[in-house]
Formats: sequence, C-alpha cells, structure tokens
Amino acid sequence: MAKSEHELLLAVIDARSEASRIEKLLSNAKQLKKNAEEALVSYMDSRELKSFRGTIIPITVIRSTDLHASIVKDTKQQEDKAFQWIEEECGRGDLIRKTIHWKSLSSFVGKMIKAGDPVSDCIKFHFEPKLTLRKAG
Repeated sequence: MAKSEHELLLAVIDARSEASRIEKLLSNAKQLKKNAEEALVSYMDSRELKSFRGTIIPITVIRSTDLHASIVKDTKQQEDKAFQWIEEECGRGDLIRKTIHWKSLSSFVGKMIKAGDPVSDCIKFHFEPKLTLRKAG
C-alpha cells in the first residue's frame, strides 16, 4: 500500500528531527571528549610525562604531538608561491596535484623542521597534542 503525501512528509520531518537531535548529541560528546583530552594533556604536560600506565585501568597513555600544515590561501598568488617553493626550492613537485593533501604536506613540513630547513611563509602549520591509549598487556 502506497504511503500518502502526508505520511511521507511526516517521515521526512521525523527523520530530520532525529538527525538533528543526534547531531547535537554528537557535538556535545565531541566537546566532552575534547575537554577531557585537553585536561589529560595539561596534566601530563604539567608533570612532564610523555606516557604513563594507568594504575587502576590497565591502559598505557602516550603523549605525542601531530603537525598540521596547510598552504596560506589569502590569494591565488600565495598558493602559486607555495607550489613554486615546494617544486623548485625543495624539489618535491611530486607532492603537487591540483591540491596537496594536508597529510602529505604535514609530513613534508615535519621533515623540513626536523632537518632544520626553513619553511616558506606561504605555508602555515601548528602542532596539536595527541593522545594514544593502548590496552596494557
């Protein structure tokens, strides 16, 4: 039996309402996760801990940092300048497609920083704390 226009419309409205409710829950859960991770990172940083093993919960916590790099895109010239720098100055034209994936660029910039090489001002980057939890075994 085919559903009526009214029933179909109600199904869409109900589905959107449920999706909105779940998105709000997810947003709240992500904020709770972020706050909890920031608190643990702060705790570890204040005690200069790179890792620790839980005494009650058998989990090892490892503190590291992820590098996130991207091209400054204030203007098309900035992007062109970044591509030119990567290709000509660094000899890494293999990274360039129509765009550069942020993970490839981040890895490349990380290697340059580690080697003590300068990074062009058309590349922006920042470090983010990262926590890895592993079951102790």
